[in-house]
Amino acid sequence: MLPEKGFIRPGIIVAGTDSHTCTYGAFGCFSTGVGTTDMANIFAMGDMWVRVPTTLLFQLEGTLPKYITAKDIMLFILGKIGCDGAAGKVMEFRGSIIDRMPMEERMTLSNMAIECGAMCGLIAPDNTTHQYLQRCGQDLFEEVISDPDANYEDIYQFDLSHLEPQIACPPKPDQVIGISELGEVPITKAFIGSCTGGKLFDLAQAAEVLKNHHVAPGVSLFIVPASLEVRQKAENLGYMQIFVAAGATVLKSGCGACINAGFGVLDKEETGVYATNRNFKGRSGDPTAKNYLASPRVVAISAVEGRISDQLSPRAEHQKKYKKLDIALNVSSMGCDRTSTEE
Repeated sequence: MLPEKGFIRPGIIVAGTDSHTCTYGAFGCFSTGVGTTDMANIFAMGDMWVRVPTTLLFQLEGTLPKYITAKDIMLFILGKIGCDGAAGKVMEFRGSIIDRMPMEERMTLSNMAIECGAMCGLIAPDNTTHQYLQRCGQDLFEEVISDPDANYEDIYQFDLSHLEPQIACPPKPDQVIGISELGEVPITKAFIGSCTGGKLFDLAQAAEVLKNHHVAPGVSLFIVPASLEVRQKAENLGYMQIFVAAGATVLKSGCGACINAGFGVLDKEETGVYATNRNFKGRSGDPTAKNYLASPRVVAISAVEGRISDQLSPRAEHQKKYKKLDIALNVSSMGCDRTSTEE
């Protein structure tokens, strides 16, 4: 809500009692999660003590393959450096891929910096940032960007031109493999939502997949818009109608199953694929359950297929055509009722 209401702008410092406060680094500000004691001090004293962190630079180049998203990129990075690879540091993202990335996708990258242990995920402001801020009615800010000769603790350079969809296997977000290495993993639940996977861009991915398709038998798909504003926009764009027609359950905005609350949590021995940010044991349900992480698009396809997949099978396409044929036959039979049995 803070970005969409115009409260986040470049050059400021943001502290919040949620580790995913680092999301706002996508706007070129230093944002980090703090504990309740630190927040009480901020309220009482108006200050916050922070040891200036070192920075890791991630230079992301190339041209992303079709349907590869920021979630895939962040899972890929997690697989490379691990959950402690940026502990207590800042992750800064640059490169041609960032230049072409919309704000909501940048927010996904910054959001999951904490999964690498980072305090913040920084992206320098540019025209994309300015346009987003202007739509939010925010045009007063002072940019702070890295000096040309800035010192980085380490620099990672990745060409992502051939990146395939990435999957984080239980029980840690850094247990990442390409989907082609996964094998057959049937699922019983799928979840698209949270601060990582419930933005309008994420719901658009899901709607594109689910249009004229239906969730597989034995699978429950839960969709949670990230905010009331996102929900309203999704309704206006027709996404909600698509979700309902596909057999998904749309829940109220909130953390939900991502923090093991409400509908969508995994029961004993269940397997799910979630567009959330963490899959630690017991994070989103029973400790005996298995939770895989993927992009919203992969989660939607998996819900239709009944297994983790990034491709709709010919069977699903056949069901899509059969549904259209069935509707046509029903219309035809309505005409027959008005004529003789022989006809």
